Amino acid sequence: MRWFVFFGFLLVWVSLCVCVDRSNFKTCEQSGFCKRHRKFATAQDAAEADGANQYQVDPASIATDDNGLSAALVDAATGKRLSLRLARVATVTGRTFRLKINEFADEAKRPRFEPAPGDSLVADVAEAPVAIDNKQLDGNLYVLEAKDGAKSDAAKAKAVLQLKPFRVDCLLNDRPLISVNSKSRLMWEFHQQKPDDSADNSDGLYDEEFKGHRDAKPHGSSSVGMDVAFPGFEHVYGIPEHADSLALRSTAGGEPYRLYNLDVFEYELNNPMALYGSVPLVYAHSANNTAGAFWHNPSETWVDVQSSKSSGGGLSALLTSFVKSASPSEALTETHWMSESGVIDLFLLLSDTPLGAFRQYASLTGTTPLPPIFSIAYHQCRWNYNDETDVLEVDRNFDENDIPYDVIWLDIEHTDGKRYFTWDSNKFPNPQGMLDKLNAKGRQLVTVVDPHIKRDDNWALYQRVRDGDIAVKSHKDDGLYDGWCWPGSSVWPDFIDPAVRKWWANEFKDYVAAYTWNDMGEPSVFNGPEVTMHKDAKHHNGWEHREVHNLYGALVHQASWDGQLVKSPQRRPFVLTRAFFAGSQRTAAVWTGDNAANWDHLKASVPMVLSLSITGITFSGADVGGFFGNTDPELLVRWYQAGSLQPFFRAHAHLDTRRREPWLLDAQYKEAIRSAILLRYTLLPYLYTQFYLSARDGRPVMAPLWVYYPKDEATFSMDDQHLLGPDLLFKPVTEAGATSLSVYLPKDSIWYRHDTWEGFGGGQTVSLSVSLTTMSLFYRAGGIVARRDRPRRSSAAMRRDPITLVVLLGGRDRRASGHLYLDDGYSLEHKTSSAYLHCRFNYADGSLTNTLVHSSPAYADADRIKVERLIFVGVRTRPKSVVLPDGGVGEFTYTEQSRLLVIRRPNLPVAKAWTVRLMDASASGHDEL
Repeated sequence: MRWFVFFGFLLVWVSLCVCVDRSNFKTCEQSGFCKRHRKFATAQDAAEADGANQYQVDPASIATDDNGLSAALVDAATGKRLSLRLARVATVTGRTFRLKINEFADEAKRPRFEPAPGDSLVADVAEAPVAIDNKQLDGNLYVLEAKDGAKSDAAKAKAVLQLKPFRVDCLLNDRPLISVNSKSRLMWEFHQQKPDDSADNSDGLYDEEFKGHRDAKPHGSSSVGMDVAFPGFEHVYGIPEHADSLALRSTAGGEPYRLYNLDVFEYELNNPMALYGSVPLVYAHSANNTAGAFWHNPSETWVDVQSSKSSGGGLSALLTSFVKSASPSEALTETHWMSESGVIDLFLLLSDTPLGAFRQYASLTGTTPLPPIFSIAYHQCRWNYNDETDVLEVDRNFDENDIPYDVIWLDIEHTDGKRYFTWDSNKFPNPQGMLDKLNAKGRQLVTVVDPHIKRDDNWALYQRVRDGDIAVKSHKDDGLYDGWCWPGSSVWPDFIDPAVRKWWANEFKDYVAAYTWNDMGEPSVFNGPEVTMHKDAKHHNGWEHREVHNLYGALVHQASWDGQLVKSPQRRPFVLTRAFFAGSQRTAAVWTGDNAANWDHLKASVPMVLSLSITGITFSGADVGGFFGNTDPELLVRWYQAGSLQPFFRAHAHLDTRRREPWLLDAQYKEAIRSAILLRYTLLPYLYTQFYLSARDGRPVMAPLWVYYPKDEATFSMDDQHLLGPDLLFKPVTEAGATSLSVYLPKDSIWYRHDTWEGFGGGQTVSLSVSLTTMSLFYRAGGIVARRDRPRRSSAAMRRDPITLVVLLGGRDRRASGHLYLDDGYSLEHKTSSAYLHCRFNYADGSLTNTLVHSSPAYADADRIKVERLIFVGVRTRPKSVVLPDGGVGEFTYTEQSRLLVIRRPNLPVAKAWTVRLMDASASGHDEL
């Protein structure tokens, strides 16, 4: 009977795969706390003048210290009190403030959940000194100003606390960038149980039901909410994951953006529905500044967004008396955050530029560690490769068709009856032997390990879960929480418990597999409410699932990452996850989930990955080809072209789709796909270097144009093209039968097409003719791009290959610069022994120099790697000669029409400093482009 029921659920799941049924997922009106907060916001807007329902800071409670102040917030209507802490945070720029609101511990009926240091935040956040002034306006304002010296960048940042009504404004250079609670929407629901059956429960205050699932709410409701506004900003971005535009839309009159990790099958596009992961971080950007708000809360969260013109940019009358005033009708974007539980822990980021804001956020939640180089190459996956013979046949066909790849993936069917950490011995009788054959070619294997555990009393791993107090509990009887997933009846390890995460990590020690794919970590529960875990399920220390939901999947992949280090302590881990939260970038790459094989989903992949990239998830991508449905050859080609220039590059397909490996297509399509993959391998040195730079400071590998062109307002709403690092610009073809493509080239740069080296001035839209093989990739003048122009079967086979440097000239100063980072590509010795090479190349006044930022004899391969070719683009006159570092004369060709200078076989060691001189080359003057 149990299996009959399970297959019933499975049939429902398969039917959902045809197209998502939105009725299975809540709207705000169906979510009690969202409905209550929106109703409260409407009432506050109507009653703003009388101040009856406004929080105020009790002046007598204020206690100042070196880093900020603490105080009591009092609800003017009820007299209830909250604890407030406002302080400056010691981020890399010093321009971050933290506002934290909670209940006083001795007054709370029940503690509120906060993620532990190391969960989402990289560590316990240190505070930084401020100078405090409360003499403004009879003491109703407290001004916190950075105390780092008058000339420091941090000294330009201020936080202004208004006592009555409570409000916080953050300023940079005396210009307000963020206003908190300016609409008095601070709402706090204190835990309270239902007093009696006659109590009003119309808004789900004491219990809720959805689609036959009852949420008992044994502690009552405990939601929190507040408004955060961005005066002077028209465009805001972030709060992934949604299949929508990069720039957030106004939600007035519609649904708020929802952050609630859910397994949504073949998700709809262009709406704010919740998807697989959540990062509660929003950025506002204008030509002058970038500001961010990180709402550090892992419970279900809804976010309303509204942009408008406002008198004075929404500033309070008190604030306008001593800061730079906004224009009479300045832009104003307001956001309203509503979370089901937890505390208000709000980080406010102030910056002149996007990259500065990203550095601040990276200081809080960490960066993506430098991944193993195979993981940024090409991955081949489907649900499922059938057996060892199938895997090795796919591997052989890549070689026979001269198409490189690095990783083959195995989905759930490789296991023994969906028991993870096992192999089906009939299909895979010798998994270690299969893995050894792949490794011999420099290739890797990734297997899926999902976080649900099959209930099987005869399986040793389940016995350990059952008997070891490891699993999530039911609220009803403290028994094991039971739900349905791929194995049928399943239980879920309680990853909120650090001891359980350690147990999970140790399970990898004897598992015959190299790298890990964590799917279904939302968690996905086929027979649960909204296909996830019941909110009243019980976790470690008695926390309810509602309090930790969005954090669960992040702790799954964190434990899997640790498991790979248990198994191989000297090897860099690689984990892919679908579920994520703030901080996930430290231990996983992310893919955008179960997309569909159609042109609209291809188009949507660009803004989805961009949204992830700017919110810290810099290692991300979309399934090439689309997971659900059969793709036609043209669409598949275009998807490979798009995916080849995204950070994570993997083809994947559903069990029921036709096989679509590249060699199964007609020759013209196969060759177009091969060309896209070859381009990826050619650019691996540049991409690897960008990942290294991202690991240092949190910059996105794939970025919207406004990140590097923050004053070019034409880019602010653009999300159909993107940058890879600062030097490559790409726009994929996302329309069937396209014969032309319009590409915008940002201002203040000259751009060169990668296939013809034709140059274009910036600040214009150019129309290009496109064929099936066209990839509209541009190089930026002023950059130096490192390539390897001898693609081989895998990245490992290329690791000692020579380098080609592309030097892009143009503009007034005709200078260029770029980086190259190299190491062994797989170990942790770049961290433990500083075994790496970092070069900085500069071109100016006819000389190209290599400066060693870092070198180490511990990186033995460095001395074997040479620069085999120099390509100078935009050279206006033929040089008389090229002088190499040893005084010899270099062999070169010059093409006047394309202004291309190619120096062949200079044999320059990357591990030594050197200079190459172009004698009598044009080195000054304004380029007519």
